[in-house]
Amino acid sequence: MIKEFICKNCNKPFPYNIYPCRPTPIFCNKECHNLFNQKNCTCNICGKEFMNPKSREGKYCSKKCRIEGTKRKIKICPECGKIFRTNRTFCCLQCSANAKKKTRLNKICETCNKPFIVKKGYTHARYCSLKCSSIAIGNRHCGKNNWNWKGGAIRWRGKNWIKQSNEARQRDNFTCQICKLFSTNPVLPVHHIIPYRQFKGDYLKANVLDNLITLCPSCHVKVECGAITLPNKLINIKPRNADGTFATIYKTLTEDLVIVL
Repeated sequence: MIKEFICKNCNKPFPYNIYPCRPTPIFCNKECHNLFNQKNCTCNICGKEFMNPKSREGKYCSKKCRIEGTKRKIKICPECGKIFRTNRTFCCLQCSANAKKKTRLNKICETCNKPFIVKKGYTHARYCSLKCSSIAIGNRHCGKNNWNWKGGAIRWRGKNWIKQSNEARQRDNFTCQICKLFSTNPVLPVHHIIPYRQFKGDYLKANVLDNLITLCPSCHVKVECGAITLPNKLINIKPRNADGTFATIYKTLTEDLVIVL
């Protein structure tokens, strides 16, 4: 069966024999098909117009123009004034390094007092290295300048501290009273509910068992910094025996001796 169709490129009618499995024709011939998929381009070298596929970016009309267009341009080095043919800004690495030196500033480190060089955009630089920066930040935020300063560390907790801290761990079954972490080796730290420094050296009142609570290292730091609060009730508490001792034997912090209170 023959039908007439209109070419999509030249808009002329053309006859076409239709079969059941053949697709509907779009162009009248192969030449119209090729012209429809091409575009007009202008050569960057000679200015001549030429046809190029639509999927490609046409810059040059011939191989001769392409070779001429891809040649390295003649430049003058801004550092030494030498004429060279390349796509780089400077003629050599030495000229590039000399130019970079002119755009840098000399500064003195505030920590070690050593001179160092920075780019013009880094005028706010104060330290020569990350180590010096860390030392300076540590000095600014240590001691009384720290936001968590409470009067300094108190290492001595009294003569009965080892006995009372071990008794607190036994009472709490070696379990952190916040996150329920159980550990016997290493043993968990014991925290003063009312800070030890508020008792002004009176360790007998500070180390009372009711003022002690077992916490894991992570929770201990968070409580000291005020990030979390202490629980209202203790968990996993071991009962005392009739004679006032705990049911489990434990070890001291400083000696591998088994002691029963």
